[in-house]
Amino acid sequence: RAAISERDGQAQIAVEGIQTVLSGKAPVFRCEYICPNEHSNLWFEMTVCPLRSRRRGAIVIHSDITQRKHAQLAVAESEKRFRLLTDNAPVLIWISDEQGKCNHFNRQWLNFTGRSLEQELGDGWLEGVHPADRDFCMTVYMSAFREERSFEMEYRLRNAGGHYRWVLDKGVPYVSPQGTFMGYLGSAVDVTERRSAQQAAEQESAYLKLLLDLLLAVNA
Repeated sequence: RAAISERDGQAQIAVEGIQTVLSGKAPVFRCEYICPNEHSNLWFEMTVCPLRSRRRGAIVIHSDITQRKHAQLAVAESEKRFRLLTDNAPVLIWISDEQGKCNHFNRQWLNFTGRSLEQELGDGWLEGVHPADRDFCMTVYMSAFREERSFEMEYRLRNAGGHYRWVLDKGVPYVSPQGTFMGYLGSAVDVTERRSAQQAAEQESAYLKLLLDLLLAVNA
């Protein structure tokens, strides 16, 4: 209570938590708090349990969780940097978990499809794939997933304007430092123009071959 008078928000939370246990409104209360130190900040977890005897009261335990907290903060910072990098990458990026469900799409993907992250999560991204390509996509993906190997495939993906564009999608498995399979990291690029040019070249080649066959037939 003395700390509350000094406008310590952590103390306010702690006092209210202790009171909920003393009044019987909660069976246990836990909270984390930071304790500034001249060398580095220390983190503690406070656990409050009722004293189960005729004497009313509570047992309050303070556990040092500094090492665990620093590890959590380091992971959070790494994830923040990773998201920043993916959101500024010039390609469409997606990530799936160990169950094969997508749990992240970068800003470029969302801008391309015109859909929200919530709509794309899990298997939601398949709604944007051309109906004729969906079975193909899942077959390639799940086959690679079962073997935990890299893959690539081309399919039509609907853009924000409602038009289907051909994309080349490549996925690679990623593992934890302990070697545990964690899912896939994938990237996709629009290859519509390249496919159109390739098809045009193939059509031109077929047309020239037909003319050559006709010419040979005439001169036979």
